[in-house]
Amino acid sequence: MKILATIYKEFLTLVRDPGGMAMIFLMPVVLVTFMSFVQDAPFRDYTQFRFDILCVNDDHDSLGTWVEHSLTSSGSFNLVREYQGKPVTQEAAIKLVNDGKYKALVYIPKDATKKISNRTALVVQTLMAGFGIMDKPKDQHNETVEIQLVFDPVIQANLRQALLFAVEKIVAGAENKLLMNKFSEQIKSVSGQADSGLASADMSKMVLVTEQKKSLGFDSLSMNSVQHNVPAWTMFAMFFIVFPLAGNFIKEREDGSLLRLRLIAGSQFHFIAGKYFFYLIICLLQFVLMMAVGLYLLPLLGLSKLVVGDKMLFISIAALAIGLAATAFGLLVATAFRTHHQALSFGSVAVVILAAMGGVWVPVYILPPAMQVLSSASPLSWGLGLCNDIFLRTTAFSDLLPNISKLLIFATGCLGLSYFFHNIRMLK
Repeated sequence: MKILATIYKEFLTLVRDPGGMAMIFLMPVVLVTFMSFVQDAPFRDYTQFRFDILCVNDDHDSLGTWVEHSLTSSGSFNLVREYQGKPVTQEAAIKLVNDGKYKALVYIPKDATKKISNRTALVVQTLMAGFGIMDKPKDQHNETVEIQLVFDPVIQANLRQALLFAVEKIVAGAENKLLMNKFSEQIKSVSGQADSGLASADMSKMVLVTEQKKSLGFDSLSMNSVQHNVPAWTMFAMFFIVFPLAGNFIKEREDGSLLRLRLIAGSQFHFIAGKYFFYLIICLLQFVLMMAVGLYLLPLLGLSKLVVGDKMLFISIAALAIGLAATAFGLLVATAFRTHHQALSFGSVAVVILAAMGGVWVPVYILPPAMQVLSSASPLSWGLGLCNDIFLRTTAFSDLLPNISKLLIFATGCLGLSYFFHNIRMLK
């Protein structure tokens, strides 16, 4: 009964504080929604976008035409050849890129087709001379064609690499086509026969690289902004339960409520337990609210829908484990410090550090090796690992036990220290 009375008292304290209610429930909704929008583009594949890039083709021959056509048909790039109604020159295009008007420039130099054709003919003659079919060419001068790419300095690395890779692949295809044509011409000139068919030989797609995705029980799912941000910032909000918990706890200490409790004979366990279970319920309500945001609100705003699968039991266990750890941490901060300033300053900084270490802001795998080691000590990392295992992977319950165990051990340790610090405060 004492525990239920404490829970009821905490409930009345919270509902009489609209600002506290807003911070606990409204702010996490805003945070999850805002961060999902902010990080939507970085989580999306570059092929889902269509970028305007400048293209200056001074070749006006087959290589330049091939590059233009291939870039346009890729679906990722929209080639711009004019600016303000006038054809763009190389100098003007470079200035437009440097000024940030366009993200990139592809420049195909004059006589590019002629140079690569001469180079290809030289290669074919050298190869055929090795078989004794033709004389070795006397002119061994190798001409190099340089297709220039100019990037805006602020362009993202993934777009830079995407365009570089696309142009290199296109040029490789053009070289292959020209090589087959030259072989066909040389064989025809030697044998006097008609086209041998080399010109129509297709050496593309001889090796296919495909992605084999796991069967997850629902559509093949990969990480996106919603799948990352909803569980990540839900845990962040749950650990920020330290603010109302520590605030109310220290307020009671300062206004004499704890002194009156001290005069009551018996254990103080019910006081600690009542607060703990009440704020654990608040954490679980936060979790449910954030899942609802991912399932219903974010899709209405044009973002992806959170996919949770059918492992509701696993999700419930994970939510309980995370809630136990978050509430225990808040209770530890509330009992360990004397003043609001100390508790809230330490609590806020500690949660931010644990979130950064745990991969809430930046995925752990791109952190430096030393930070990846430190990440394994963050309870938010354990919680995020749990959510990723359940939402994104085909995971058995036994695979969840390590992270669940860490969260429960962390919660038990924090609760033990909280009870110890509370008893010390009561004796003073």
